[in-house]
Amino acid sequence: MTDRELLELIATEVSGLKDEVGGLKDEVGGLKAGQQRLEDEVGGLKDDFGGLKAGQQRLEDEVGGLKDDFGGLKAGQQRLENVVTRIENNHGQKLEALFDGWKQNTQQLKKHSEILETIDSKLEKQEVEIKVIKGNKRSSV
Repeated sequence: MTDRELLELIATEVSGLKDEVGGLKDEVGGLKAGQQRLEDEVGGLKDDFGGLKAGQQRLEDEVGGLKDDFGGLKAGQQRLENVVTRIENNHGQKLEALFDGWKQNTQQLKKHSEILETIDSKLEKQEVEIKVIKGNKRSSV
């Protein structure tokens, strides 16, 4: 899996987590509205107080379940953060290796340029010597 594909997967997962959190918030809002209705009815239904208490307990249990779900979301978020951190570290190492390679190539090119300059200088010197030798041979003939 390429880094880009992994990043896209992470983005998709984060988007999904956001949607789930939004849905949970809506559910909590619905639970609060339902609880308010129950509290309004308690005033008129004192005879059925035990039944309302049981309903209240169920709502509290559901809210507890939602809290557990939020804990799971936090754990998922931590896993995603760990993956992103690992990707950032890997990229940093890869960039550092690329920079080191570039630096070595640059140094090697510089050495080659120096060697070529030396060879060019020697070649020019030999050309001059050859001309002098050829010139002396013509004069002596």
